Amino acid sequence: MFMNELPSTSLFLLNTMSYRSLEEPLPERAAEFYERSADACEIEEKFHEAATQANNAAHIWVRLKRFNEAERLLRLFIDYTIRGHTDSVGATVGGFADPSSSPKLCGRAVTVLILIKLYMEDEVAAKKIFNEAVERWRFPEAEEFSAVRRLLAAVDDMDKKACEMAIKDQCFRMLDLDVSFVRLSNCFS
Repeated sequence: MFMNELPSTSLFLLNTMSYRSLEEPLPERAAEFYERSADACEIEEKFHEAATQANNAAHIWVRLKRFNEAERLLRLFIDYTIRGHTDSVGATVGGFADPSSSPKLCGRAVTVLILIKLYMEDEVAAKKIFNEAVERWRFPEAEEFSAVRRLLAAVDDMDKKACEMAIKDQCFRMLDLDVSFVRLSNCFS
């Protein structure tokens, strides 16, 4: 992966294609590869590619229900996304900076982080992530904000019917996540 101790993006892309085939038979190895690829992209300051690789790894960890790894990679995804977008000097100088793109891209990752905590029945951690997202990642600008807020309110009120309605929102259906963790385990049964 390294030529003369410098990461090679073209080699990285070639390896990415070949490691996609590992996702089914060896998902842990594929996730580890994506993590290393994200690190290599970060060294080159290619934050968009680093975000993509972190997201690939997080997706695998979520599918395997290894939530600590998934949370770490989702947070890395958010970090790389923010570093690669509006605050990026290159994006500003190049004229393609879009101040609304970071919240849009990070909104799904925040939503998955919150769903993971709710699936683990840790409402306090879910609220902490929500508050952190509002303060640090401009989550109120994301499309998912209202749906996530409704879901958290329903969970907080222990209103099973409102929870079932909230989890049926399109933003959760688009995530799939094994049908939003089987509709959040039927809203805690």
